[in-house]
Amino acid sequence: MYMKRIILTSVLISTFVFSACQAVFTYSPLSFLQRDLAALPPAQQVTRATDALGSGDPSEMSEAYDIIVGMLESSDDPALDLLAADLAFGASGMTDVITSVLQDPESLSGGSTEDLTALLDTLDTDLIAEGVSHVQEAVAEGGTVSDTQYIVAGAALLASAVEAAGSFEAIVDSVPTDSWYQDVQDAEAFLAEGGAIDLLSLFNL
Repeated sequence: MYMKRIILTSVLISTFVFSACQAVFTYSPLSFLQRDLAALPPAQQVTRATDALGSGDPSEMSEAYDIIVGMLESSDDPALDLLAADLAFGASGMTDVITSVLQDPESLSGGSTEDLTALLDTLDTDLIAEGVSHVQEAVAEGGTVSDTQYIVAGAALLASAVEAAGSFEAIVDSVPTDSWYQDVQDAEAFLAEGGAIDLLSLFNL
């Protein structure tokens, strides 16, 4: 799990900062979710879920994520999958990590291993994996996926592959019979689509 968090963060920090600044610092949490989301008409649910995403509040995003997932039970709209992905990535704690790095870029290079572990302990990797699944579904449905969504999903897939393989080295020469092979292939494709294919050289891929 520690290796997975290290990999995920190292890829994200290298590629996500360029697009994270506006999303992290533009919004402030308001009282826009005072009404029960589930009681609203679908269009208003989407609007409130989008507001929740902008709030940066993990609990609001988690609540909105559950509502959007419920809507997906009767919809194949790729835009809803992408909204669910963004909410999952936000509610997972990833935004907090990125915010910390943006505010103090030297916190990772200058901190101890224990400091880094404490920072990454806030990540909900299961929720991140759900976000990846929503991105994959949106791609399959022909949705318009942003560079940031591709990059975050690619980073998560790469982390999952390394965790399954046990090391960076093990995924370099992956073969189709390896359980992590498809994650590596999908990670490479997503990072390429997000314009971050050069990052794979960091892992000798």
